[in-house]
Amino acid sequence: MIRFRLKPHAVRKVEVCEILDEDGSLLGVLYPEEDKVRLVSKHLAKDDISVKVGRTSTDGVVEVRLP
Repeated sequence: MIRFRLKPHAVRKVEVCEILDEDGSLLGVLYPEEDKVRLVSKHLAKDDISVKVGRTSTDGVVEVRLP
């Protein structure tokens, strides 16, 4: 089962949402930004996964712009 945990970011002054697997291993992190939400995960950087949202093409990152 996938779990979500809110946690203060160590550097930024925001609260992030960690995505954890059933063993408690970190799968990814959702970061709030002024006009978007950023999902960062090593699982998005695999060759067999191609995700592009917004203007970013950085491996392992999906940005969803908010209206």
